[in-house]
Amino acid sequence: MATRYSGSVKVTLLWKDRENQYRCVVKVPGERAKVIWVGAPAHLTVGVDSPKAYDSTARAALSFADDEGLEVSNHADHTGSDWAISRKKGGAAVSLSGLRKKRRKAKGKRRSSHRRPSRRSGLLGGILGS
Repeated sequence: MATRYSGSVKVTLLWKDRENQYRCVVKVPGERAKVIWVGAPAHLTVGVDSPKAYDSTARAALSFADDEGLEVSNHADHTGSDWAISRKKGGAAVSLSGLRKKRRKAKGKRRSSHRRPSRRSGLLGGILGS
């Protein structure tokens, strides 16, 4: 289960394996919570339970809820033509381009603690190497 925020709108998401869908509860202040079902993407590039998948599903749930009559557009934040999603209440919005930049920086900093053994290490290496 994950929770995402957009302005004062709260979206609670839960992946349901049997239905192969996300169960999203969209709560707009002053209105009843609405359950929205969002299907998994046609082709998965990330796991269905990854933070990135929950972010994009929250955006879809907000769009569906807005189409079904909830006053989402009056309470949610926008970034250009999309919904601004944050992982913390009142937190900064998560943009997909920002996540990609962070991932690239992190990849460059990682160093493996596992060292590849040299050819001469081990029993056979000592015999063959001399």
